[in-house]
Amino acid sequence: TVAPGHVFSVGSVSTISTGGSPVSFGGTIILNSGSLFIRSDVDFLADGFVDTSLGGGDIHFYGTANGVKNLTLAAGTGNIFFDDVVGGITPLSTLTIISAGNVTAVGAVSAASIVQTAGSGKTTFNGTVSTTNIAGISLTGSQFEFNGPITTENGGPITIQNSDTLTWTGGGTIGGGVTQTGSGDVILAGTITAGSAVSFASPINLTGSTNLNTASNSANITLSSSVDGGNNLTLNAEIS
Repeated sequence: TVAPGHVFSVGSVSTISTGGSPVSFGGTIILNSGSLFIRSDVDFLADGFVDTSLGGGDIHFYGTANGVKNLTLAAGTGNIFFDDVVGGITPLSTLTIISAGNVTAVGAVSAASIVQTAGSGKTTFNGTVSTTNIAGISLTGSQFEFNGPITTENGGPITIQNSDTLTWTGGGTIGGGVTQTGSGDVILAGTITAGSAVSFASPINLTGSTNLNTASNSANITLSSSVDGGNNLTLNAEIS
């Protein structure tokens, strides 16, 4: 158990629950060097903050992670791994990634909101990504890849600022708007339905049939650069 209100400043940490129960987590862990490995499921009893940025260590969750609490991670140049479902039983409050090299989420990720403020490598979501708060999803970094569908409820938008390639091939249902900015290209496929305006600033390459739909709110769809790829593109911005 990492108790709420406690701050640990140490080197590498590896923990596992030997009794089959989840590891209880709440509080702050600062690693001066090395990495954090949590090899069991995790229940967040209070807000959690993990910082391995001083030594560029990895942060690795091997099991599930649940609890209606905030989780903030800062890995610097290190990598962040979620090997199992995040928020599958009780979604997190806000999942915040302050810094990382690569971020890999193998399973579904559910939280009230999701924020990434910096990333030097690639952030990959292989499963479903879902949020329930009006804040939605806000991502800033280098490369992003969504291989599963994205769902934001309660009018939550998704905003992505990518300096390298954004790959979004799982489609999604976005309660608010969709805004993409940054110098990186965009790879699209699938159906994206949004409750507000959709805007892509960068060149788009269609790797499969793509449908952008804002008809529920008669909102604008703005594609500010080139669109290429030998696949169909369907745009629906008005209720028929």
